[in-house]
Amino acid sequence: MFEKIKKYPLHPFFLAAYAIFGVFIQNTNEIPPGQIVRPLIIILFFIGIVFFLINLKVKNIYRAGILATLFLFLVVFYGHIYFSLMIFSSVQKLPGRDYIIFFSWFAVILILASPFLRGKFSSLKMLTYFLNIVSFLVLLAPLVSIGFTLQQTALQKKIFLNYENSLEISTARNDIDSSSLPDIYYIILDAYSREDVLKSEFDFDNSSFIAGLEEQGFYIADQSQSNYLQTQLSLSSSLSMEYLDWLSAELKNSSNRGILTEMTTNSPVRRSLESVGYDTVAFTTSSLFTQWRNADIYMTPNDSSMTELEGLLLSSSAIRFFAEIFNAELPIPGYDLQRQTILYAFDELPQVAALAGPKFVFVHILAPHPPFVFDSDGVEITPDRPYFVGDANGFKGSTDEYIEGYGEELEFINRKTLEAIDGVLANSNRPVVIILQGDHGSGLHTNFMSLDETCVYERYSILNAYYFPEEDRDSVELSPSITPVNTFRVIFNYYLSADLDLLDNHKYFSTWTRPYNFVDISDENKRFCE
Repeated sequence: MFEKIKKYPLHPFFLAAYAIFGVFIQNTNEIPPGQIVRPLIIILFFIGIVFFLINLKVKNIYRAGILATLFLFLVVFYGHIYFSLMIFSSVQKLPGRDYIIFFSWFAVILILASPFLRGKFSSLKMLTYFLNIVSFLVLLAPLVSIGFTLQQTALQKKIFLNYENSLEISTARNDIDSSSLPDIYYIILDAYSREDVLKSEFDFDNSSFIAGLEEQGFYIADQSQSNYLQTQLSLSSSLSMEYLDWLSAELKNSSNRGILTEMTTNSPVRRSLESVGYDTVAFTTSSLFTQWRNADIYMTPNDSSMTELEGLLLSSSAIRFFAEIFNAELPIPGYDLQRQTILYAFDELPQVAALAGPKFVFVHILAPHPPFVFDSDGVEITPDRPYFVGDANGFKGSTDEYIEGYGEELEFINRKTLEAIDGVLANSNRPVVIILQGDHGSGLHTNFMSLDETCVYERYSILNAYYFPEEDRDSVELSPSITPVNTFRVIFNYYLSADLDLLDNHKYFSTWTRPYNFVDISDENKRFCE
């Protein structure tokens, strides 16, 4: 192995592989490992062709290797340079910044590839040996990290399966007539706060939207709070119908979220409904951990077979630059894709209603969660910085921008939500149950690393609305303070005769880096609120 490292220019191939594994390691818990294979083969083949063609021209494998590596940096690693520079506000405000950054980077690559600079090295063979060693070590780091993370994720999945097998929740019954079961829609509007919070923190009057829901037949739980302040924790709990405190015993000091992705994607709620005859319909989302690609019907606006990992790779390459110049619609993470995904969910929900049932429809819409990409009229907004979905203390804009952007987008989302629900009810040929829920509230006064700097009242107060067939509304066990952990307990009790006790309402805080180290804050409702 080491003889080959000395003899052949392997650094272009090591760095090409690093381009794949380096992106994957940042999303190990959300992206299946199998997504690595295709882009890895493509990029190794691509750099091999580049190396071959350059060597035909220069007739020196060491020069060809160095030039191939420089070409790799120009094309594949351009996005990393771009995002590194965009952390500076002066760069963000620079006119024509995308052109300036790209062509400046192009000029740097040309200088490094120039004969003048190449002549400064007495031995291209020794330089190649050095680059081989460095690139191999660079590649080794994510490989070791990936191996450790996948091991931890596999262990977490085993913990979840063992726990799930111990649950005394029986919902599969042979005597249920599936033709009488209602379609169930679980619609998550990410970071949607409760009406009173919107008034106090954003000076936003949401009464017309609430009245519109009530006119459609919704029950509004106007004292509802989320059980957790992070999306993955909240959805894992609601889709398991259990609190997550049992995770603390095994994973209290872990930051690995693999078990949360498993609990969300293959939840007890989903599997229980499928066991009694439901088909699962899922929509593509802007969050990797809520991509239910293994649903019976997976709704996506993109005909492309491109995976999430491939989209992330393209978004960090020079292809992103040219796609923006020529307005090419590529399914890569960004403001355009987020807008497309949000609109697609609202537009297609009424069409899903016409599908044969019973069906369990899961929709996670990243709105009114930042980044804010619509104004109140639905006009596109593109923030003047790289695409980033951070909320709370991870939000890249100002407090004023958060307040204005949240309120503007909320007004548009309200209108689209009412239209979509009207369409679902009009197109359905069977009974319908709709849960319209915020996974948590807004993050104007939230710090993921500090309870003392978090406004519990704002972050935990959520929209929580339920639509049931008219003949069932007086019989379903709802209350103004119902929390998401009991949502499906109520539904399963009524429609599947599951006989599940309703749990006491609790809310838990945990930091971003220690998601399973829970602190029960059920008796708190303020903390840091400006």
